[in-house]
Amino acid sequence: MERMIKRREMLKLLGLSLCSLCSLSLPGNAHALAALIKPKSDLKETQVSRVMFGNILVSLTALSSDQKKARQAISDAFLEMKRLEHLMSMFRKESQLSRINQAAGLRPVKVDREILEVLDLGLQLSRETEGAFNMAIGSAMRHWDFIDKKRIPTEEEIQALSRATRFEDVMLDKAGEMVFLKKKGMQIDPGGIGKGYIAERAKTILLESGITSGLIALAGDLVLFGTKADGSSWRVGVQHPRRKGEIVASLDLTDCAISTSGDYERFFRKDGVTYHHLLDPKTLFPARRCQSVSVVSEKGSYADSMATGAFVMGPEKGMQFLNRSEHGEGIIIDGAGEITVSPKLASRIRFH
Repeated sequence: MERMIKRREMLKLLGLSLCSLCSLSLPGNAHALAALIKPKSDLKETQVSRVMFGNILVSLTALSSDQKKARQAISDAFLEMKRLEHLMSMFRKESQLSRINQAAGLRPVKVDREILEVLDLGLQLSRETEGAFNMAIGSAMRHWDFIDKKRIPTEEEIQALSRATRFEDVMLDKAGEMVFLKKKGMQIDPGGIGKGYIAERAKTILLESGITSGLIALAGDLVLFGTKADGSSWRVGVQHPRRKGEIVASLDLTDCAISTSGDYERFFRKDGVTYHHLLDPKTLFPARRCQSVSVVSEKGSYADSMATGAFVMGPEKGMQFLNRSEHGEGIIIDGAGEITVSPKLASRIRFH
C-alpha cells in the first residue's frame, strides 16, 4: 500500500531547501494558484481577462506566433464559457439549473447534455467521497451569507435544511435527458464542479482553434496544456493558506488541471469564530480539519470536485480517497498547517 508522504520526509527525499519563488501573479487565479510564464521563442503570449460567474475574474492565455488567431480563439472560448454559465448558473432564473431547482419535488426537467454530464460526475464523486462532495447542499448555501450579511443559519433552519440536502434524492434520466429533485426545497449548487468543467471546455475550444499551449485560470481552478514557449513545463504554485501572496509549494505540470479548495477564499469572522464557505454536508457548517487541498487531475471537473471532497473529508480520509482514485493526486494542508503529499506527486513538488 502506498503511504502518505509528509513534508519533512519529502524534503529529505528530494534534498530540497526552503527557498523563495519569484512569481508572476495571474489574474483570476490569485486565490490559490500562480503560473510562471517566460516565453523564449517566436511564440507570443496573448492573455485576456473578464469578470464572469458573478464576480470571478477569469483569465485565458494562449501561446501562438499568430496573435490574431490567438485572440479569436480566446474570444470563442469565452463565448463557450458564457453559454455554459447561462445553463448552469444558480442566480439566473432562466437557466436550466434554476428550472431544476424550481421544480424540486414537483416534476422532472428536460436538460442539455452538459448539465447531465456535470450532475452525473458530481453524483459519482458524492458516492466515492461518502457524501463529502455534495451538489445538493444548494439550499443550505443560500441560508449562509459569507460576503454581505455574514449570516449563520439558525439551529431550526439547519434541521429543516438537512432533509433537503441528500445527494441520493437527485435523480437522473440519461436516456430521457431529464433531472428530478425528489424533495421540495432542494437546490443543486454546481460551484464545486461546474467551474472546472467549464474551464475544461474552454481548453477544448482553444485546442480546436489550433492553439497548442495555453492555460485557463478561474478562481482556484487552473487548466493548462502544452508547454511554455521555451518547451518547459508550466510551473504552478500553491498559495499559503495563512500568508497572502506567499507560495508553500510549486509543481512542474503540463496537460492537466489543478484546483485548490481553501478556507481562506470566502469567509467571515463572528464572535471570534471563522466561518468559511466549504460546508460539511453532514452538519451544514464549515468543515474544520483542513486549511487547503490542491488536486492535480487530467480534467478540470475532477480536480475541482475532488479538492472539495477531500477538504471536507479531512486530511486522513481525504488522502486515502486521493490515493484510491485513478483521477487525481493532491496536497493537503491540515488544520495545524501540516502538509501531506500524494506519493505520485513526490517527484514533482518543490517546497518554499
